Amino acid sequence: MKRVVICLFGDYHTDDRVLKKAESLSKKFKVTVISVNKKKYPLEEKISNNLHIKNKFIKNKLKRHFIRFCNFWFWKQIVKENPADIYDCNDPDTIMAGIYAKKYYNSKIVYDAHELWSDVAEKQKTVIKTMYSFISSNILYWFYERPFIKKYNAVITVNESIKSILKKRYNLTNIFVIYNYSNYDAITGVKNKDNTLVFIGGYRLGVEKQLLKITEKCNLDPMIIGFNGNHPEIKYLGFLDKQKYRKLLRKNKLGFFSYDVNCKNTYYATPNKLFQYLQAEVPIIEIKTPGTKIINEYEIGETYKIEDENDLITKINLILKNYDKYLRNIKKYKFELSWEYQEHSLLKIYE
Repeated sequence: MKRVVICLFGDYHTDDRVLKKAESLSKKFKVTVISVNKKKYPLEEKISNNLHIKNKFIKNKLKRHFIRFCNFWFWKQIVKENPADIYDCNDPDTIMAGIYAKKYYNSKIVYDAHELWSDVAEKQKTVIKTMYSFISSNILYWFYERPFIKKYNAVITVNESIKSILKKRYNLTNIFVIYNYSNYDAITGVKNKDNTLVFIGGYRLGVEKQLLKITEKCNLDPMIIGFNGNHPEIKYLGFLDKQKYRKLLRKNKLGFFSYDVNCKNTYYATPNKLFQYLQAEVPIIEIKTPGTKIINEYEIGETYKIEDENDLITKINLILKNYDKYLRNIKKYKFELSWEYQEHSLLKIYE
């Protein structure tokens, strides 16, 4: 059985895409995940016979930033300790691992671009954080992704829009889309849904006010999963694990997600929340961008113009008026838009 090493500069336990990818690949390969964490875990974890995690704990912030942006020696050592037939490298901060693996073992190397790294810098809460976002993303793009991406045997990314940009920019012929689909939820046909508009996500300035305004106008009850607040009209459930929030999601009428589009990366992104709502059989209302066009293509919800509250309310009322149609389409397409359905496409890239 061939061996695959997956490299991640982040926490495997909370990176849903890498977690699902590792589990899928472990069905055909011996998989080791190298996870560079700021949280302390056991040095090695056995998930199954074919899936092992090696945790690299780096507590010191300065050391962590140094390794992220000047990581040639770090990944060189990792590769020497972990020979493999295939290396899967996630984002530019692990891209050197694949280069060394190809040099030392002639490994097949796959690069997974989770983001549009040339345009990922966005405005943050403070000037310092905004500057860090700009500088870090440019280092990762100019010094790692841009000079090395063409050396990879295959490139995968998260949607067709980003694929088209990367394909044109680097003249790639070996690029594929693996969506961040959620795992298939076999439970279907939930009856007696609550009259709630649910928002999943972390705190964002203004989201509570927006939620209260639109639910009042559309005669819905507001709910937030992901953070706690102090508005008495909103039902807060805080942070929940995947199994808990999936069970709770099924009971909601509509799924809402809103975010600031302040860079090209967020403009072209396809939010994971979209697929979480889909698998819970909750019609979706999200902002209209190239990354969310899948909602309209499959008619599983509606998209609204950015910063157009009237359009948002109109689209919510449209869903409520034709609710059964959206539910039918969700049930029809939920397996096609699941991780399990595209798993064979993923495995084919690595074979």
